[in-house]
Amino acid sequence: MKNKCFLLVINRLAAQTGINEIRYGKDSKKRNNKILLLVTMLVLLPIMAFYMGAAAYGMCYLGLAELVPILSFFISSVVTLVFTVFKAPGELFGYRDYDFLMSIPVKTSTVIASRFMNLYLWNTFLSILVMLPMGSVYAVWERPDAQSYLIWIVGMLIVSLIPTTISVMTGSLVTAVSSRFRHSGIVSAALLLLLTCAILVGSFSLSFSSISMENGNLDAAYIKKMLDETIRILKRDYPPAGLFSLGVLRGNLPAFLLLAGLSIGCYLLFVWAISFRYKKINSAVSASYVASTYHIHGIKQKSISGALYRKEIRRWTGCTVYFTNTVTGVMMAILLSGALMLLGPDKLAELLKEPAAAKYMLQAGPYAAAAFLGMCCTTMASVSLEGKSLWILQSMPVDMKAIMNSKILVNLTATVPGALISATMLVIGMKPGLVGGVVYYLLLLAFGVGTAVWGLLINLMMPDYEWESETQVVKQNFAAFLGMFPFMLLGVLFGAVSVVLPVDYRLTGLCISLLLFVGSYILYIYMLKKYKKMPV
Repeated sequence: MKNKCFLLVINRLAAQTGINEIRYGKDSKKRNNKILLLVTMLVLLPIMAFYMGAAAYGMCYLGLAELVPILSFFISSVVTLVFTVFKAPGELFGYRDYDFLMSIPVKTSTVIASRFMNLYLWNTFLSILVMLPMGSVYAVWERPDAQSYLIWIVGMLIVSLIPTTISVMTGSLVTAVSSRFRHSGIVSAALLLLLTCAILVGSFSLSFSSISMENGNLDAAYIKKMLDETIRILKRDYPPAGLFSLGVLRGNLPAFLLLAGLSIGCYLLFVWAISFRYKKINSAVSASYVASTYHIHGIKQKSISGALYRKEIRRWTGCTVYFTNTVTGVMMAILLSGALMLLGPDKLAELLKEPAAAKYMLQAGPYAAAAFLGMCCTTMASVSLEGKSLWILQSMPVDMKAIMNSKILVNLTATVPGALISATMLVIGMKPGLVGGVVYYLLLLAFGVGTAVWGLLINLMMPDYEWESETQVVKQNFAAFLGMFPFMLLGVLFGAVSVVLPVDYRLTGLCISLLLFVGSYILYIYMLKKYKKMPV
């Protein structure tokens, strides 16, 4: 079993990283895309590690070095939980090569173990990026004994086991429940979004409750008290982090061995338990729902644009990882706008004891929401997701303009309502006046339009039809990365420019909105001229 599991994991990693395509691929375009993705990851991941190390240094500098172990363990667990809960259903259920794997002489438990091991390896890699720099800073600052080093190293290897198991169990439960419904994709996406919403609201509540402990006196004593209270809550709500902290700080070896036993035991118990229902759940996910009383009462004729739009909407809402990955940005924009509406600039300035904070929030508030809205890019994968059905679009007597419009309209279906709701909340909370309010609406709508057009251009330039699961296209593709993150970074950049420039923020916002609208129109005209048919 071990050798077969190892081979399955190696094959899966090779497919995800594109190593075989880079080494043996004859298509230079695909090979270059894979190389660009790897280079981008190699550039961005050290930046993440640097920020983790800087955060640990800040805590040590403030005399809070004892908080570093538990915080590093908790941050790694949260990162694993958030990244895995959306990815787990597509990784374990309904993937393309499921029938092939079930037909080869390998036990079901071996297939599950290989898929779970794949998730574990990626999550452990992320955990090392968090815990290694923080642990290095802690070691240099505190100089702990040899046992603490050993516990920290083993902790990096086991920290992701429990959150990965929780995420996979949650994804499995959601998949099992949603598979009983006709529109299983929509039900699954709705359940996962509700779960994410609960996590985000809980995080916001924890932050605000910590800030409001003492009317905002942000000196070192207050920060220590706030973090002590946060640690107390973490130990209460997530005991594994407390066990790790006891092992590193107090040399409590039994506590750490208990943590290791729980982590490994959870993994083995899950693989054993799910193997009994694995085939049944996968069959339910892969099956098409057909009502026993179904009758054709007539055929409705739609326009070409209407039919293409309905097709794209069904593709978007029918794929859980695609829908949740894109809608999360809109949800976060609305939650942030709602929080700013309830808090208001004056109350925030009072909490922070910084009068200028009210002015900064008035200027930068819409850009913060726009940054999240820019992450909602359905077009970055809409071309690649055609996959094996690409020939249908290529053979249909349909103008390329209608195809592109349908894909852009789906993106606008998500971002325009989100932009209007977010802008309305910000106007109520920030009270920017009539002209300022109009600028708020224009800014958010401009980001919604811009990210839709930009994402489609990127995906037309770098389509990837050779995928095994939608997760590979939506979350592990260079085109997806380029489609989603530039507008998020633009939101942060434009927000900083609006605060720093000695110009009325309304004039700055109006200019940025016009720049985005005109830029989007130019890109749209460019696509119409360059792409007369779907790229291959």
